[in-house]
Amino acid sequence: MTNTDTKKVEEAKEAPVEAPKKKAESFSIVAKFKSRDEDGNTIVNSFESKGATVKELLAELDFPKGVNCLVQVSVQRNDHKLEKSLAPHKARKVLEFKDVTEFENVFRGL
Repeated sequence: MTNTDTKKVEEAKEAPVEAPKKKAESFSIVAKFKSRDEDGNTIVNSFESKGATVKELLAELDFPKGVNCLVQVSVQRNDHKLEKSLAPHKARKVLEFKDVTEFENVFRGL
């Protein structure tokens, strides 16, 4: 190698490599289910939450205990949106008991 080649290699080693900055992740969730009041009227119950992580997202969601019906859930991560209907047992596990692992299994396409 010549002196100029050696200088180029040394300069390349010394130059700091800038990592591309990642956009901060944001999650949002909307959970809806229908119920009936004492008069027989249908009520649509809706619960929303936002957070930077899944754990924070679920922690801020104020979902009622003991829901035993189909729950329509819409989750958005940055620009990606995924909607699913959750069976009562899955809805309770994810939304009521705030199970992050189960959330990631159910919404793995997100």
